[in-house]
Amino acid sequence: MSMKYIRDTYGVPAKRGMRIEYHQPGFDVYVGRITSARGSCLWVDGSMVLHPTYQIVYLADDGTVLLDTRSPRGPRSAGSPVEASRRGR
Repeated sequence: MSMKYIRDTYGVPAKRGMRIEYHQPGFDVYVGRITSARGSCLWVDGSMVLHPTYQIVYLADDGTVLLDTRSPRGPRSAGSPVEASRRGR
Protein backbone atom coordinates (compact mmCIF):
# COMPACT_ATOMS: atom_id res chain seq x y z
CA MET A 1 0.00 0.00 0.00
CA SER A 2 1.16 3.52 -0.66
CA MET A 3 1.25 6.91 0.99
CA LYS A 4 -1.68 7.89 -1.25
CA TYR A 5 -3.63 4.92 0.11
CA ILE A 6 -2.96 6.10 3.66
CA ARG A 7 -4.02 9.68 2.82
CA ASP A 8 -7.21 8.53 1.08
CA THR A 9 -8.18 5.82 3.59
CA TYR A 10 -7.40 7.60 6.87
CA GLY A 11 -7.88 11.23 5.84
CA VAL A 12 -4.45 12.32 7.02
CA PRO A 13 -2.01 14.64 5.18
CA ALA A 14 0.91 12.17 5.36
CA LYS A 15 3.76 12.73 2.89
CA ARG A 16 7.35 11.55 2.76
CA GLY A 17 9.59 14.01 4.58
CA MET A 18 6.73 15.52 6.61
CA ARG A 19 7.48 16.32 10.24
CA ILE A 20 5.29 14.68 12.85
CA GLU A 21 5.03 14.56 16.62
CA TYR A 22 4.17 11.21 18.20
CA HIS A 23 2.52 11.54 21.61
CA GLN A 24 2.84 8.13 23.22
CA PRO A 25 0.96 8.27 26.54
CA GLY A 26 3.34 8.27 29.49
CA PHE A 27 6.43 9.14 27.44
CA ASP A 28 8.10 12.23 26.02
CA VAL A 29 6.92 13.55 22.66
CA TYR A 30 8.92 12.08 19.76
CA VAL A 31 9.53 14.41 16.81
CA GLY A 32 10.54 12.84 13.51
CA ARG A 33 9.96 12.69 9.76
CA ILE A 34 7.88 10.25 7.73
CA THR A 35 10.24 8.16 5.63
CA SER A 36 7.86 5.66 3.97
CA ALA A 37 4.60 3.75 4.08
CA ARG A 38 4.35 -0.01 4.38
CA GLY A 39 1.02 -1.71 4.53
CA SER A 40 -1.31 0.64 6.33
CA CYS A 41 1.45 2.03 8.59
CA LEU A 42 3.87 4.93 8.46
CA TRP A 43 7.59 4.52 8.99
CA VAL A 44 9.15 7.43 10.85
CA ASP A 45 12.91 8.05 10.69
CA GLY A 46 13.29 4.62 9.09
CA SER A 47 12.83 2.71 12.34
CA MET A 48 9.53 3.56 14.06
CA VAL A 49 6.26 2.09 12.72
CA LEU A 50 3.10 4.04 13.53
CA HIS A 51 -0.57 3.83 12.67
CA PRO A 52 -1.51 7.04 10.80
CA THR A 53 -4.35 7.98 13.16
CA TYR A 54 -2.88 7.09 16.56
CA GLN A 55 -1.49 9.92 18.68
CA ILE A 56 0.20 11.72 15.75
CA VAL A 57 0.30 15.46 15.13
CA TYR A 58 1.07 16.26 11.49
CA LEU A 59 3.10 19.47 11.06
CA ALA A 60 3.53 21.86 8.12
CA ASP A 61 7.03 23.01 7.13
CA ASP A 62 6.60 26.14 9.25
CA GLY A 63 5.60 24.09 12.32
CA THR A 64 1.87 24.81 12.26
CA VAL A 65 -0.43 21.90 13.04
CA LEU A 66 -2.16 20.41 10.00
CA LEU A 67 -3.92 17.59 11.82
CA ASP A 68 -3.93 16.36 15.41
CA THR A 69 -5.04 12.72 15.78
CA ARG A 70 -4.72 12.54 19.56
CA SER A 71 -7.79 11.38 21.44
CA PRO A 72 -9.78 14.25 22.99
CA ARG A 73 -10.34 12.05 26.06
CA GLY A 74 -6.65 11.38 26.59
CA PRO A 75 -5.05 8.04 27.41
CA ARG A 76 -6.97 5.41 29.34
CA SER A 77 -6.00 4.92 32.93
CA ALA A 78 -4.76 1.56 34.24
CA GLY A 79 -8.09 1.11 36.04
CA SER A 80 -10.27 1.47 32.95
CA PRO A 81 -12.59 -1.43 31.99
CA VAL A 82 -10.51 -2.16 28.87
CA GLU A 83 -7.27 -2.43 30.83
CA ALA A 84 -8.93 -4.56 33.53
CA SER A 85 -10.27 -6.98 30.91
CA ARG A 86 -6.79 -7.34 29.41
CA ARG A 87 -5.51 -8.39 32.85
CA GLY A 88 -8.19 -11.08 33.07
CA ARG A 89 -10.45 -9.40 35.62
